[in-house]
Amino acid sequence: MTKHSSGFDPCSILKSAASNVTSAFALNESYDFASDEQIKILEWVENYLKNVPKIYFSMGLNTLLPKFLIRRGLSRKIITIFKLGFL
Repeated sequence: MTKHSSGFDPCSILKSAASNVTSAFALNESYDFASDEQIKILEWVENYLKNVPKIYFSMGLNTLLPKFLIRRGLSRKIITIFKLGFL
């Protein structure tokens, strides 16, 4: 838990609680707050959510570009121009 001058960070507590609810439904498991496994799961989720716009952009490129451009690898060049680093 991150400590602030005013006491504690409610954001980390809410993230941990939401993670516990979700993992209880999906995995039938709950984790202790600030355990190593829960922190790792929260980092995965934050990393995925950061890349969601990039993922949708690349999916849009696949639908918009003609197939012959995709076969020649030009779509990958366009993606690297926009610096979509998740590929």
